[in-house]
Amino acid sequence: MKGPQDELHVDLLSASAHKLHGPKGVGMLYVRDGVALPPMIHGGSQESGRRAGTTNVAGIVGFGAAARLCREPMEKSMESTRALRDQLIERLRAEVPHCSLNGHASRRLPGNVNVTIAGIDASEVRALLDGQGICVSTDSACNAASPRPSHVLLAVGRSRTQAKGTLRLTLGDETTLEEVNRAADAVAQAARSLSDLGL
Repeated sequence: MKGPQDELHVDLLSASAHKLHGPKGVGMLYVRDGVALPPMIHGGSQESGRRAGTTNVAGIVGFGAAARLCREPMEKSMESTRALRDQLIERLRAEVPHCSLNGHASRRLPGNVNVTIAGIDASEVRALLDGQGICVSTDSACNAASPRPSHVLLAVGRSRTQAKGTLRLTLGDETTLEEVNRAADAVAQAARSLSDLGL
């Protein structure tokens, strides 16, 4: 007989509280029954023997409260974020020279836009946008300090050079159409100016 856990069809699932406006530095790990994990920190029985140490009660409560608060309006928020994401993707592909989308056009997270701009060093684009108060990433937060190209982009067929020309823009439930259009204008302008300079 299948239980609720089988509906997920995953063995392990991790999530970060800050992704839904909860406290930073707090996360959760779902482990399906029967999956054996070695202890991360030895010494105590906390977290089913996987991580000894004092439990971060305030963080756990904050994560739970954030999850509860975002659950009700989530579908509506996802719908509006998805529409803004699609608008941003459409504008970038139409207005940024040699711009291509990474990943499926619609089967992606509502707030995720990841594009490769051929012939451009994305870190140069990021620097230009940063000066305008627009935050973009050239890699995941986990690999921000690494000089190596994203292993995920390489795995989906991007070359090392293409990976260096990749930007990630993230939208949230507070993102506005005005901000999306401003970001699209800024990326297009930065890409054109860098292309003209031959960088």
